[in-house]
Amino acid sequence: MKLKDRTKMMFAAELEKMLKTMTMDKVRVVDLCRRCGAAPPTFYYYFKDKYDLSAWIYLCDISAAFGDKIPEYSPERLTESLKHMDLKRAFYKKLYVDKSQNSLVRYGMGYAMKMVDDVVTATTGEHPTAQQILEAKHHTFGIFGLQQEWLLGEISLSSEELAQFLYDKTPVFLKEAFRSYDFHSDEILSNAGTGK
Repeated sequence: MKLKDRTKMMFAAELEKMLKTMTMDKVRVVDLCRRCGAAPPTFYYYFKDKYDLSAWIYLCDISAAFGDKIPEYSPERLTESLKHMDLKRAFYKKLYVDKSQNSLVRYGMGYAMKMVDDVVTATTGEHPTAQQILEAKHHTFGIFGLQQEWLLGEISLSSEELAQFLYDKTPVFLKEAFRSYDFHSDEILSNAGTGK
């Protein structure tokens, strides 16, 4: 593992520890750095702020499920993604209830819609239509809402059951695009952090 990746992982691991005992709004970068034995400029070399770090962790988990693998969009692949979240349930619970301007849910919605545009354009040669964008937004809002309720224990579904439901409700045009798109980890991870 490269030094820069080890440094990013160090900050990520410490943020996850901090969120076991506090909410995201109470996390201060200076405290995170102190706990890591690093100077704030080191943190800011890699991340814009604590929300950028949380987005990078989120994208690492997406990358673990989808990146650098044979293109596949299936309930099994969605289950894998949910299981990564489940392993960090306490962490994600804190992020999904955070209502700040830079919250993970707000970031995730923007990321998902950009991904829809990129994937559909790459697989069909055309940008999504206005109707497809509405369908994708509707689906994406549903995903984040259901994931939040699942993480908080408000719905009692296994990761497999939730994944199957999300797969079944995915608009057909998205299923077709995702089935043939080759996700690369470096592309996924380039969407958070300063890219250094």
